[in-house]
Amino acid sequence: MKPSFLLSSLFALSALNWACSSSEGGAPVPGGGSGGSGFGGGAAGVNSVGGNASGASSGGSAGNATSAGTNAGGAAGMNANAGAGGAAAGAGGNAGAAGAGGAQNEPAVDRAATLALMKKVADYYLASFGNNTVNDWIRSTFYTGLMATYRATKDNKYRDASLSWAQANQWKAAAGDARFADNQCCAQTYAELYLDAMPGDSKTLAPISTVLDDMVANPKAGRVEWWWADSLFMAPAALARYSKATGKTQYLDLMHSMYWDTTDFLYNKQVNLFWRDSGYVGKNVYWARGNGWVFGGLARIMDYLPTADAKKPNYEALFKEMAAALLKAQQPDGFWRSDLLVPDRFPNPESSGTAFFTFGMAWGIHHGLLDRKTYLASALAGWNALLKTALNDQGKIGWVQVVASAPGAALAGDTKDYAAGAFLLAGSELIEL
Repeated sequence: MKPSFLLSSLFALSALNWACSSSEGGAPVPGGGSGGSGFGGGAAGVNSVGGNASGASSGGSAGNATSAGTNAGGAAGMNANAGAGGAAAGAGGNAGAAGAGGAQNEPAVDRAATLALMKKVADYYLASFGNNTVNDWIRSTFYTGLMATYRATKDNKYRDASLSWAQANQWKAAAGDARFADNQCCAQTYAELYLDAMPGDSKTLAPISTVLDDMVANPKAGRVEWWWADSLFMAPAALARYSKATGKTQYLDLMHSMYWDTTDFLYNKQVNLFWRDSGYVGKNVYWARGNGWVFGGLARIMDYLPTADAKKPNYEALFKEMAAALLKAQQPDGFWRSDLLVPDRFPNPESSGTAFFTFGMAWGIHHGLLDRKTYLASALAGWNALLKTALNDQGKIGWVQVVASAPGAALAGDTKDYAAGAFLLAGSELIEL
C-alpha cells in the first residue's frame, strides 16, 4: 500500500507556480583549466519562513516575531491595543507584521508517519548490506541519512549501526587516494559520531585529520582537486565537521578557498546551476544529481559553519540562487528530470536528484533561508512524488539513476544507497516544518 497520510501531491502541486564521480564513475581527471503562538508567557512559535522565535511576547525571552502576531499578555492573537493585526515584541525581540490571531503553521507532514517511513527505508537498506561494510561514496551517502534518522527518531540502533560501520573501516578514508573527495564522504559520519559522543575519543579522528592536515600543508586549487560538482557534497561537509570536532579553523579556510574556486569554474550564473565538470562547461546540460550533490551539500556545510563565519553569507546566497532555479525546473508530477533544463530528454522519474532537492528545500525553510509560502509546496510535491512513485512497501526506493556522470535514464527497479540517504535527509527536515 502506498503511503497517503501526507499532504497530497495534488494539493502541493496546485500551490506551485509552474509558470515561473568522479563520484559517478571514471578515473580522476584534472579539472582543466515563530514568532507564532503569541502567548503572554513567552512560548516559542514557528514563523512563515521556518525560523524559530523564542519567547516573542511581553515578558518573554529574546526572539524575533516575523509573521504571526505576538500577544501583550492575554490569549493568543488578542492584543488589547493591536487586535488581530498587532504585534508586540518581548525582551530583545523584534515585532513584525502580525498574522490573524497569531496562529502557528500547520505541520507540513505527519511526524509519526514520516518517522515510521524513515525507519522502514533505513531498515531495508541496512538489511540489504549484510556484512558488507564498504565505505565508498555510495555507501557513505547512505550513512549521512542514517545519522539524520538517528537524530530524528532517537533510536540508538541507527547510531550503533553507523558506529559499527565506522569501526569496521578503522575510521579511515575509503580505499584509494585519501585526498580524493569521494573517499572523504565517510568522514562526515565519523565526525558526527565523535560529536554525538562528546567527549569523543580523539583517536577516531586521527586517520582523517592526518589527511586533512596534509591538504592544508600542501593545498591545491579547487578546480584541480575538486574538479567535479559531486565533490562539493563529498569533502567540504567533512572539513566543516572536522573543524568543529578538532577546533582547527584551518580546515574551514581550506574549504572556503577550494569551494569557491570550484564554484567559479563550474557554476553558470546565467541559469544558477552547475555544470558537472569541465566537459560540460558552456553546454546546456545540467545534471539533476550533480546539482543535487551541490544543493544538498550546501545544507550539509551550513549545518556546521560558525554563525560568525565571514563566508557564510556567500553560501547562503548561492543556496538561494540555486533554490530559485530548481523551483522553476521541477515538473508537474513533483519529480525533477535527470536533465534539468531539457526534461523531455529523459522523461522518466528520477529519485536521487529529487530527494536531494527535496532535502535542500526543506532544510532551507526550516533554517529560515527560503520562504515557506514559496517553497513548501515544492518540497512536498517532491516528497509525495517519491512516496507515490518510487517507494515500495518494503522500503526500497526505485527510479534511481545508477552511477553516472551526466543525465540519463532510470528504471522503476533501479536503486542505489545514495538515493536512500538523500530520502532520509529529506524526511529528517520535513518533520521540522
